[in-house]
Amino acid sequence: LHRAVLDTELKLLRRAAREVKPDGYMISDDLGSQTSLMMGPALFREFIKPYFAELWSLARELDMDPWLHTCGNVESIIGDLIECGLAVLHPLQKRTMDWDVVARDWKGKIAFWVGMDVQDTLINGTSEDVRREVRLMRDTFDSPEGGFLHAAGNGIVGGTPIENIEAFLSECDR
Repeated sequence: LHRAVLDTELKLLRRAAREVKPDGYMISDDLGSQTSLMMGPALFREFIKPYFAELWSLARELDMDPWLHTCGNVESIIGDLIECGLAVLHPLQKRTMDWDVVARDWKGKIAFWVGMDVQDTLINGTSEDVRREVRLMRDTFDSPEGGFLHAAGNGIVGGTPIENIEAFLSECDR
């Protein structure tokens, strides 16, 4: 199954390079839960890592930056993802990983596309809570050595107060 999925991705990647010439190539593969990987790191390294390495190697050869969306706590394999050639990791979901540890260990080695906490802060917090969290994201992950991008987690959920969305966008713009 992994081989079949990879072969399809490789075809799509080559076609994208030929027809669109993108700067990056993003895949989505949720590997984590709210507390940990969905499998042990050893199983990830045996069954999934080789396929990421092959895909992202081709992306790099085609002059594209590999991007990965994966929800949950993937802290234990960030080094493996970088080793495979990953350029951008999304969303660094709040409350699943220790942001300070992730930034300390990996800042400057990968770009972080950090997700605003859409499960709590954005929907339940005040506008000032939202602004404070946006600043925390920037202060934690931004550096001259590596990239940092703001994100609204996986997307803004229904019922989110408009003033919080405006605060998020306004603070990101700052």
